[in-house]
Amino acid sequence: MEFIRSPIGFLGFTISEVGVVEKVDGLAKNSGLQVHSRMLQVEDKLLCCHTHKQITDLLTAKEKPVVRAYVIPPAPKGR
Repeated sequence: MEFIRSPIGFLGFTISEVGVVEKVDGLAKNSGLQVHSRMLQVEDKLLCCHTHKQITDLLTAKEKPVVRAYVIPPAPKGR
């Protein structure tokens, strides 16, 4: 998936330390991201191999207007 950064720098979602999407709004919702999806990779970084802070820093780096991520949709019952 590709996420476009808002004019103030937000991507429109938050993730837990294990990569589960906790909140979605704005542009991320328009991209089709859903709560309880599992984010596995951001750009070329696997979440399992990096700290939550490293991934958060990558997601909040405002010099990238578009962020690419590999995401698995939530299970049919939501979790």
